[in-house]
Amino acid sequence: DPPAPAADPDRVALTAAHQQGVVDPLTAWLVPAAGAGDGLGREACERTLSVFDGQKRYDLKLAFRRMDKAKADKGYQGPALVCAVTLQPIAGHRPASSTVTFLAGGRDIELWLAPVAGTRLLAPIRVQVANMLGNIVVQAVEFQATAQSPARAAIVPQ
Repeated sequence: DPPAPAADPDRVALTAAHQQGVVDPLTAWLVPAAGAGDGLGREACERTLSVFDGQKRYDLKLAFRRMDKAKADKGYQGPALVCAVTLQPIAGHRPASSTVTFLAGGRDIELWLAPVAGTRLLAPIRVQVANMLGNIVVQAVEFQATAQSPARAAIVPQ
């Protein structure tokens, strides 16, 4: 449990209701696969991720943009599902924040998802944010995500 956010008159009030039915920021990026095969169906993008990071509550609204090809320097090479992302701040943020204004202002944000072998999950391989000065790109250099079978799960005796 994160520490309770401090009351701050500059922030949008955060209530207990804002902290229900949410996921943490890291878990939010593991998107359930859609359709058959590799799970890269456009339906995987058609969702809203309700996120609470311990201080701020926001939605990430995903929408299908296109299919593309992704290539990490090491590991995955193949199709990627590209979703448009819209940030919708809900609570706990400062409305006057330039970062919030920038990200929620209809920016062209793309999330590229690749399948995690052996699962029905998609994980980010690239995130891109367009702005006036150029694109901000976070690209996986290595993407070797695989599922561990339950039989191989480590159990450490006490």
